[in-house]
Amino acid sequence: MCARRFESANTSRHRLDRRSFLNASVGGVLVVNSTIVGSIGALLQPKHSQQERPQIPQLNQYSFERLVRTSLEDITFRRGYPSPYDCDEESDISPFQMASAAIERLGEEDVTEVACNAYEWASRYQVSYNEAAQAQGEGFDCNDKARHACETLSHQGIPMYLLSIWPKLPKDRMKHDWHQMAACKLDDQYFFIVDHARHGTFWHGNLEEFMTEYNTNQTVPMSIIPHFGIAEYVEPRFDVVPAKFLMQFAHAQDEEEMKSLGVSPPLPINTQLAKYMQ
Repeated sequence: MCARRFESANTSRHRLDRRSFLNASVGGVLVVNSTIVGSIGALLQPKHSQQERPQIPQLNQYSFERLVRTSLEDITFRRGYPSPYDCDEESDISPFQMASAAIERLGEEDVTEVACNAYEWASRYQVSYNEAAQAQGEGFDCNDKARHACETLSHQGIPMYLLSIWPKLPKDRMKHDWHQMAACKLDDQYFFIVDHARHGTFWHGNLEEFMTEYNTNQTVPMSIIPHFGIAEYVEPRFDVVPAKFLMQFAHAQDEEEMKSLGVSPPLPINTQLAKYMQ
């Protein structure tokens, strides 16, 4: 009887300890998950609430151009139209081909150097102009200039978007630079794209057609990154790299979802003449 009681007591204690261990483990996992979720939630907070953001102004073509000229220094304008040829097929992510290309690059180059270059790029992603100016006169990357254009024009009430592109072929994505521009939607099939915060293109057509025209001057064909290539610019509350990436991924959207300014494209010259002669 005593042995049975002793065995029963040990079994009960073992069950109790096991249950306590499981409860403690589950509790620890929940705490860690809550901390991660809370941290991500904090990083996803915008700097300005919806009520604090400036209202979208009522603009026409002339007033929009004047606003851009006063906001971005030394910007030049051009007008682009899609070519009569069909636009290239949209590329996909192709993760296995990209992984194979990455392994091939690591075999050709020094792993430490590749890692340092990747870290340097990520740590300086979309730095502010003030921060970059203090970095001993170092130049701005394209993502810095895209942020500058988005940030400057969004303060004027213009809904701005980051347009991120990469090489069309997966084998080129690990060896060739990616690129980022700023863009806004003026009207249906009418966009304004800012490259390097200095070259503005009024584009009549969709963004895929713009990429076809853009590739005429590129040695490596580029395409919009699928799913994440168009992202509404929302300034994060915390100006740190994880917040910038998370905010961009969280606000990725399709071309059709972009907010339109309602700025109608100007009529061609021959159409204007015909209208005035009536």
